Amino acid sequence: MLKARNYSIKKKLTWMNMLVSGAALLVASVAFIVYELTTFRLTMARNLSIQAQIVGANSASAILFNDPNSAANTLSALKVAPNILSARIYLPSGEPFAVYWRDRRGSALPSPSIPPGQTEAHWFTNNALVLVRSVEFQGKSIGTVYIQSDLQELKNRLRRYEGTVAAVLLISLLAAFVLSSTFQRGTSKPIMQLAELARIVSREKKYSVRAPETASRDEVAVLIEAFNEMLAQIQERDAALQQAHERINLALKGSGVGTWSWSLSDNTITWDNYMFPLFGLEPGGFSGTYEDFLNLVHSKDRERVRTAGIASVERNTPYDVEFHVIWPDGSIHALSARGKVYRESDRPVRLAGVCWDISERKRSEEERQKFVSLVEQTDDFIGMVALDGRILYLNRAGCRLVGLEPEKAAGTDIRDFYPERWCLALRDEIFPAIVRGEGTWVGEAQLCHIESKQPVDVLMNVFPVNHPDTGQLLCFAMVVRDITERKRAEEQIRELNQSLERRVAERTAELEAANKELEAFTYSVAHDLRAPLRHIQGFSNALTEDFGSQLDADAKDYLKRIVEGTQHMGHLINDLLSLAHIGRQELRLQVTGLDSLVREVVRDLKQEAEHRNIDWQIGELPFVDCDPGLIKQVFYNLLSNALKYTRPRNPARIEAGQMSMNGRPVIFVRDNGVGFNMKYAAKLFGVFQRLHRREDFEGTGVGLATVQRIIHKHGGQIWAQAELDKGATFFFTLGSTEKQSL
Repeated sequence: MLKARNYSIKKKLTWMNMLVSGAALLVASVAFIVYELTTFRLTMARNLSIQAQIVGANSASAILFNDPNSAANTLSALKVAPNILSARIYLPSGEPFAVYWRDRRGSALPSPSIPPGQTEAHWFTNNALVLVRSVEFQGKSIGTVYIQSDLQELKNRLRRYEGTVAAVLLISLLAAFVLSSTFQRGTSKPIMQLAELARIVSREKKYSVRAPETASRDEVAVLIEAFNEMLAQIQERDAALQQAHERINLALKGSGVGTWSWSLSDNTITWDNYMFPLFGLEPGGFSGTYEDFLNLVHSKDRERVRTAGIASVERNTPYDVEFHVIWPDGSIHALSARGKVYRESDRPVRLAGVCWDISERKRSEEERQKFVSLVEQTDDFIGMVALDGRILYLNRAGCRLVGLEPEKAAGTDIRDFYPERWCLALRDEIFPAIVRGEGTWVGEAQLCHIESKQPVDVLMNVFPVNHPDTGQLLCFAMVVRDITERKRAEEQIRELNQSLERRVAERTAELEAANKELEAFTYSVAHDLRAPLRHIQGFSNALTEDFGSQLDADAKDYLKRIVEGTQHMGHLINDLLSLAHIGRQELRLQVTGLDSLVREVVRDLKQEAEHRNIDWQIGELPFVDCDPGLIKQVFYNLLSNALKYTRPRNPARIEAGQMSMNGRPVIFVRDNGVGFNMKYAAKLFGVFQRLHRREDFEGTGVGLATVQRIIHKHGGQIWAQAELDKGATFFFTLGSTEKQSL
């Protein structure tokens, strides 16, 4: 088909006559064949229907008396019709009653359905005609006849038709070719000369050439005369067009606007050289097809651009669309295209126009929209006020605050919602100061609701809006925040603070008095218990020394338990006295290196650690402002506990160091001992609270309470993490902990 476009007019006329003749004959032949085949198909269906009626009538008694053999004999009579492939009789239940096969045997398929309200249905498949008919007796359906016929006779008839049509077409085309060759010579020669001349004009742009005239006065002569006149007009207009084209190029080059033309006939687009940079392409980098142009458009805009073009062509309306394109480097740019539809003989032939980059404008609009959206969504009063005090713009929050309707806000005088005192302050102080260039005014002020006249406490910020180029003051911008609730809350907080300070002072005094009484009582009780304990221990020792040989084993065991109990009680009393002493003792703060304290404690525990495999890991510890004696007691209690509870471990690992938690330095002591269950961690620092049996690990239950009291006196916190049989870690902070260089 593409080659035919390049044929000469002579060949085209010959082919046209042959194609027209052949097409007419072909259409007539096809119509005849279709009519014959349709009629034949109906005849086949009617014949098959008659056979089904005969089979149904002859099988009714067999169905009523349940005689499948008789029904099968009836079906076997179809052998005389070679086109019948198979036949079946089905009962109303859908079960096969009798079956006939021409060439093979097989199982009967389920009964096909007949549309409601019909007694018969037929359909054609690829290789067969199928007919289904209801068998009725006394107006009631008692079964279904199914007959399948092949289409061999239909195919044979179609082959005969095809041969006939082919012969007729061949003879007709030969006759058309002979007649066309005879009559086309006189018509095609002038046209071919005219085509050659048009080719020269098109290729070489020689508008001065002319076509030779003919002796006849037919349509070809008129065409040649019109063509020569057209060449003369084109020659004149070409000169003017060249001048206009040069002027347009200069204008387009300066404005960055490109021109384009979309040919609707071949669906191609032509660009000038200024279009390529708009799409990030080098000149010649666009194929010119409409689909390739759409592929350059961003996927989110592609369908909209396609729809806009189609609508402009169909409705003959101006083309105006904005879209985004993706450059080869992946960047996205916004373009705007405008154009109009050009028509010939009232038919649209092309859509042409201009295109330019609007990326900067789009970015400005998006930034402005974001700003407007932000201003409208904020809960603060944001407005623009003219130099004479009239509202130029006020957001919704500002309208709600002063009781204005948004559509009526512009033009409202600010004196309508400011009390007189603040109107004077704005007029005489705030606005003049900003005009003098003194910058922004910020402070607390009052507004007044227009309808309720209720005063509103606000925090007001007033600043100038200047022209970006000249710096001239254009208007005032105001940002106002309602602080009524804050003022009310501040007053309530002030009252609560005063009340709380009184209550804290009272409770603190009560607590201090109670702590002093408790410490004094603890010290007194612990001190008074020492003398009786010494007596018990002394007399027990005397009994053992003086009468030990006279005592039996049970008595000696009792005395031993008494001595051990008094010793434990003595340790307990000493710990209580130490705890009470710590509560009364004033801190003696000095800068102390925790590293040296820990190493002193490790040396003190050396004797207790003899004959044990212990891995001491002492990390870098900071210098702190603390009471060195008390902090040494903290490390002694924690490390001695670690030493005690790692007794079952070989090797035992005891670690002291520091880490950072939430930006604060934290000291820790970690061991791989027996640990404890974290659900009892709340009892860990209580007096006399023990998480292990005294038979397994000695102790009084006061040591960790002492540690906690020392840490609290230093303004710190202490806590622990552990897992049963996997060790424990104690963490603590000191209020004045600061890491310093050693």
